[in-house]
Amino acid sequence: MDISIEDDEKTLTMIDPFYGQKCDETVHGKNVNTDELVTSESEKITAHIFSTNQPSERVENTTSSTTAEDNKVQILKELSESFKELTNVKKLEHFSALYSRARAIVSVDKLLELNGDKCMAVLDGTICGTKLAYSVSSCGSRLELTLNCCKGHTKKWVSSEVLCVKSNNNIYLNDSLQAAAILTSGNNYSKISLLAKALNLNLVGPSTFLRFQKHCAAPVVRNVWSKMNQIVINILKKYDKLCMCGDGRNDSPGHSAKNCVYILMEHATKVVVDFEILDSRETGGNSVAMEREGLRRLLERLSKTLPFSELVTDASTTIMKLVRETKGNNINFYVNLVACFMLLSVIQRVTFRWLPQFLSAY
Repeated sequence: MDISIEDDEKTLTMIDPFYGQKCDETVHGKNVNTDELVTSESEKITAHIFSTNQPSERVENTTSSTTAEDNKVQILKELSESFKELTNVKKLEHFSALYSRARAIVSVDKLLELNGDKCMAVLDGTICGTKLAYSVSSCGSRLELTLNCCKGHTKKWVSSEVLCVKSNNNIYLNDSLQAAAILTSGNNYSKISLLAKALNLNLVGPSTFLRFQKHCAAPVVRNVWSKMNQIVINILKKYDKLCMCGDGRNDSPGHSAKNCVYILMEHATKVVVDFEILDSRETGGNSVAMEREGLRRLLERLSKTLPFSELVTDASTTIMKLVRETKGNNINFYVNLVACFMLLSVIQRVTFRWLPQFLSAY
């Protein structure tokens, strides 16, 4: 094999330091001919070039990342497909059609104008035509109109469809939707009741709302969330170096909060992994301890289902103590407090430098 190109000569020179010397030189104590050396080294280079072109796919597979940060798009795609299948309402087409109907706030007097004040009942081919008497009653969120004439003709109209019948009693759609909307929108009954009172609007009673919440809405929400939570865990557990961001939120500021919800979110995908709701009575009436207790429960739960490597939370001394104690139970993670201390330093700088100047201006 004849190699006379300058680039090849440089390549061979880097491979063998004896290239370019006299023909009869001693290499490792043996006489080696330079031409034979060039020929053998060139064959090795040629074989190496052809061999490295084949296993390129294998190299890519071995170097592919399995971290959640690098596979963010793939994770979100899998979650979207799974959630789409979970929220499929093909089996509930009848109820979906009832829900999709438009609704509006209408005055009762305007409803009475639609029927008029004359009885339109047909008797022996002639219209009755006598004056109607209206009877209006409200029950829950619905309105019931009863029309009577002096000849005994009666007609009843209800402002809501019947969803189902239970124990010979009609369960109306608007009552169910109103109670479900209050719950799923994150509101509470007292605020919506105050709004309805200001509008003079019909609203389901508190006992009806609580009964619907307990027996109908809450079990469905709990069932759907458990399935979504399992989907999230099954997808995330396939990836490494998961970073969890956690924080608690109380229902009121100060040290007299009654409820607290602690949420853990995966940092790369911004997906809520799990949450815990606590009552102050579960911590002996200590509102400050609710956040720590919520995180403790979540860490114990995720240590069995979804191990992670990093936890980002606020720089609370109770949280840091909890993490040290939990790490002793062979849970593999650490707390990233750098961002927390940076935030605290910024707050201190604003408080002690700019706040006096701001107050002095007033």
